[in-house]
Amino acid sequence: MFQFLSSLFSAPEQSASTFDEALIQMAIERVLEGTDKRLRSYSGYKTALRGPVVTAAEHIIALVDGLPAPTEINRATCASDPRLKAFFGSFARFQEKIGTAKNLRDFIEQNALSPSDRIYGLLIMEKSEVRKPGSAMHGDVIQRDVIQTSVNFSNHNFRGIARSPAEIGISLKRGGFDHLIERGLEDIVAARSKRVALTEKHKFLERKLAAMRAGKWGLGGVLGENTEAANETENDPDALSVEIKALEAEMSELGESQDVLGRNMEIIQHALRHADTVLSIRPVTLVVDNMNFKVDAGTPGNVNTLELLELFSDNGQTRIILPCSFQVSDFPAKPDLFAEAARYL
Repeated sequence: MFQFLSSLFSAPEQSASTFDEALIQMAIERVLEGTDKRLRSYSGYKTALRGPVVTAAEHIIALVDGLPAPTEINRATCASDPRLKAFFGSFARFQEKIGTAKNLRDFIEQNALSPSDRIYGLLIMEKSEVRKPGSAMHGDVIQRDVIQTSVNFSNHNFRGIARSPAEIGISLKRGGFDHLIERGLEDIVAARSKRVALTEKHKFLERKLAAMRAGKWGLGGVLGENTEAANETENDPDALSVEIKALEAEMSELGESQDVLGRNMEIIQHALRHADTVLSIRPVTLVVDNMNFKVDAGTPGNVNTLELLELFSDNGQTRIILPCSFQVSDFPAKPDLFAEAARYL
């Protein structure tokens, strides 16, 4: 199945008119495998998904092909490139990070790479900003207890690992397409969970309203287990009726339980058609000092302007990304546990 995705994304200049129809149909089947296999019984599912699949594939191709050339990471660039200094602090720290990446070690071993070979991939990190007191220079005076914003990069990992820049592109496009499939599945699960919660609350409020109208509300706790729901409308039957109608309207928007296939189809179509909002890349500029504290542009002294790329998803998740490469010889050797134990003893 991965082989067909590699074929689908093998040519950077591909568009809807050049996609092989057989590959598009295989992509549709992969979407169903990753979301809801029951949709194969949905009338005309191939036609319904063809357009969204092509739209998603074109977006992913444009997104990956728009990435800059890989940045070489070595001892010299870790000292000279302000981005790498901000990400790692030092070359030793970079080696420490890659040394714990099992997928990198497995790739080197499985492909029997030599020390002179290069590894290419996408460096992915979380960026966080923390405000804390520090010291700052104002003219010739050191001012203490100044609130500053520290920029931190953490959870470094590598994706799309390959032996050439071209292979990175194929791997990242494949991963991007699968991310859209995962989003479709997440939205299906969320909709199903929401309907279950709404249904349970609807049943409870109906029981409560019936008891209130029968004059039995408050006779002792048969329905009183949900005190949170009880407090929402207190003991007002009219307010309960309004809330029940609102719940019914919300449930109607989710579709009837027997319409689940149609609802799931719409969810998947939406995720694929709106691939540009589900997954996008935007430039981010940060100005920091040598301690990774944010400063204003034009601040005198040792400051660095970081031109970064941020991977952005409409669910609010963001990651800083950097296409990069490094030589296998810079990858730390596998630790010898016996030697380490002997050294410790």
